[in-house]
Amino acid sequence: MGFVVSVLLARELGVEGFGNYSYILSLACIFLIIQDGGYKTLIFRESVDDSAQSLLSSGVGHVVSITVFGALIVFLLQSQRWLAILTAVCCMGLVVLSGFVSSLLKGKGDFKSDALWRMVIRSLTACAILSALFLYEDGSVTSLFVGWSLALLLALIWPILKGYLSWPSFNFKGELFRASMVFLTIDVATVFYFRSDIVLLEYFGHIEGDVGQYSAAYRVLEGIILLATPVAQIAFRSLRLRKNQKDFFGLLNWLVLVMLIVAIIITLIGVIFGGDVMLVAFGEQYQYAGELLPLMMFAMLFIFPNYILTQGAIAVNKEINYAKVVVLVALLNIVLNVWLIPDFGARGAAYATIFSEGVLCLGLGWILWREWIGGDSANWG
Repeated sequence: MGFVVSVLLARELGVEGFGNYSYILSLACIFLIIQDGGYKTLIFRESVDDSAQSLLSSGVGHVVSITVFGALIVFLLQSQRWLAILTAVCCMGLVVLSGFVSSLLKGKGDFKSDALWRMVIRSLTACAILSALFLYEDGSVTSLFVGWSLALLLALIWPILKGYLSWPSFNFKGELFRASMVFLTIDVATVFYFRSDIVLLEYFGHIEGDVGQYSAAYRVLEGIILLATPVAQIAFRSLRLRKNQKDFFGLLNWLVLVMLIVAIIITLIGVIFGGDVMLVAFGEQYQYAGELLPLMMFAMLFIFPNYILTQGAIAVNKEINYAKVVVLVALLNIVLNVWLIPDFGARGAAYATIFSEGVLCLGLGWILWREWIGGDSANWG
């Protein structure tokens, strides 16, 4: 559903307009991580053991506080495109709340309810965004985020009535704060890693339309990555419940192998047919994106296995080590983008993504290898 919306937005807004939308969305997604504060992952992990309900109130309080603070900053600065950024920030706050509900359901193993919840969210937001796009003549980026926000408000009525989302609590505990900060560090590094390329293309790129072209190709990549997301999340629960080291690593190795095989197949298909897919889906104005997509598909060889390796590291409480690795990779990615984009444009951003994913794979593998050879680890008993 999200991919279809992206295609229609790209066609209707054009290369420049879609680049502007993607730029503002990337800025808002970076701030979204601060709004989340690491609570989404923490709720997911703790709800496996049925101990996450108390986290929700603190998480909601954190979202409300950070969203109000961010909105005030945007309102006071009133920089270029400030109204669109303001609506995007508020919209991302609602996205975080919907993510809390999803994390709670997944942690409890209720994947059917989570699937239905996500389907409702996607359907309502898609209808709202497309209504704003086609029913209003201006089709501004601001109207897109307003429609998105209204749909989320409507959807959030259900978890509030069910008691999943309660009144926000602003009584933050030190222990909870420290735990959430680890995951916040991971999420901040991850979002800079995934979103900085579009923002840096806006500032360091010199080729007109590069942001829109790269964003279109990246949307296809994100759509493929979504296929791995539910597998990784189901895998996390299975890995988390493994109390025997041999069973844990047996399952982990099998999952990584399967994901690698799937990644090889998808990469081959993308290299052969990627250009045609872009022209059919997005139109002739995105011809350069069709040249970028086959190149970017090589990142899948690392992205799919990394999803499983990430879940494995968090499942054995190695989030601090994971945070160190992902921060280094994020910094590496930013440096590579700043270095490559001025000379190679969108291709430079693609090169940076592929190399960074490879380094992340090595880092995650090192963390789990250390856990494997440390047979007396406190995680097993």
